[in-house]
Amino acid sequence: MAQTLATIATTAWAFGWEACVALATLALALVTWRLARSTRSLASSTREEAAATWRPVLTTPARIIVEIHGDDLLKFNVWVRNIGRGVALAIDVRLSLQQPGHFLSRGILDIGEDGGFEFEIRRPKPDVFELLIDYRDLGQRMHSTKATYRLADFSTLGLEQTPTPPGVEAFWCRLVGTDIQPERHLIDDKGSDTAFRVQSALRPLKG
Repeated sequence: MAQTLATIATTAWAFGWEACVALATLALALVTWRLARSTRSLASSTREEAAATWRPVLTTPARIIVEIHGDDLLKFNVWVRNIGRGVALAIDVRLSLQQPGHFLSRGILDIGEDGGFEFEIRRPKPDVFELLIDYRDLGQRMHSTKATYRLADFSTLGLEQTPTPPGVEAFWCRLVGTDIQPERHLIDDKGSDTAFRVQSALRPLKG
């Protein structure tokens, strides 16, 4: 009888110890999981903060002038400004009025710098059009800006008619919306030269 009780006591003690070890292992695993999750979250937050420190943001003016030469030749003079915290690389700009495959490119826009783009299109005068801009940051992440313009009369804007040469008509287009998207592109058919243009732009920056 005494031996049986001793056996039971030993078994109960062993079971209790194993249960304690199992609970301790589980607790350690839980702490490890929470630490790993916290570390990943911190690393992700650090990457996002670092990326934000060199992210470019390209904007367009509130109004632009479009000229009509003859019957249907439109000339758009558009200025783009980098108001972000980093250099904009491999900039591509397209008017929504253009056919796929037609866009203008520029290498670099530094912080606070302006850059001009001139488009010529043969088509009737539009009421609304969009300006699509793709660009990359120093980490080669893609960003985009979409600016929507609407035709406006000089009188409604409180502006005087701009003098133009004979045979040329000028009209204002007013900015009605801007959509700035990080890590997204708008122009899909740019070909395979983007990486080369990024590297070409980076070389002067590295001195």
